[in-house]
Amino acid sequence: MTHTSNVPDRVRDLPRADNGYFGPGSVSWRVFADPVSKLGGMAALLLQALNPYMMRVFYNTTASHADSAGRDERTGRYFDTVVFGDKAHAEAAAENVRRMHAHAVWPDPHTGQELRADNPEWLAWTHNTFVFALIQASNAFGVDLTASEQDRFIVEQLEAARLIGIEDESLLPTNMADLERYIDEQRSWLSLSIEAAEVTRTLRKPSFKGNPNRRVEHHHRKRRGAVTAPRVGAAAVRHRRPPHEPAGSRTHNEAHHGSRPPLTQLRTTDQ
Repeated sequence: MTHTSNVPDRVRDLPRADNGYFGPGSVSWRVFADPVSKLGGMAALLLQALNPYMMRVFYNTTASHADSAGRDERTGRYFDTVVFGDKAHAEAAAENVRRMHAHAVWPDPHTGQELRADNPEWLAWTHNTFVFALIQASNAFGVDLTASEQDRFIVEQLEAARLIGIEDESLLPTNMADLERYIDEQRSWLSLSIEAAEVTRTLRKPSFKGNPNRRVEHHHRKRRGAVTAPRVGAAAVRHRRPPHEPAGSRTHNEAHHGSRPPLTQLRTTDQ
């Protein structure tokens, strides 16, 4: 049974009926089962953010840009459902996302142009960059795909493109050579907009806080059902003041990771 916030209640608790659109013998199952697929997803997001129009719609029609962790979790659950869930759950999750896209409409106050999240070319850019980034990440750090397996993965993912609402097949490459050509051909209109810089800020410049070993230990203890140890060490690290810093002054973390300014006050480039 597949549990995801993208699946409507009427479908969520249905028993698993089949192996879905891909199945255990697919390249898609191999790629998405590898933890490296998460890295590919991050790379895809950075590529997708280079669509300045899509980023303007996203920034002005949703509050998800302020909740990057929650957004990433929901996106991951969606793809887990589409790839590993049965067909009923996959279709229900995709229907829910299509409905959200249909409602994400923003009229540009300067040009009067209506920007829509369900623009077919923008959906194709999102899909194609995701497939491209997954292949690149897999070959570099995870499942080493042969040329034929790369092409097979691209063809398999056409089903995911259909589910999300892409009907124009001319927008969807069917082999790696065409996919690379497609990515290169988009360069003329892509840019890193202010909205994109804000949406991807935590991804491009993550904040590493606390002791990562302690976080990993806590994760494993929680999975084993062990009693959680007090976070004395983490608290000590968080409140420790550098020896050169006078009492009462702002800490380095507070100065660099405090409240974010409004979009109109953001720098055009990150330092």
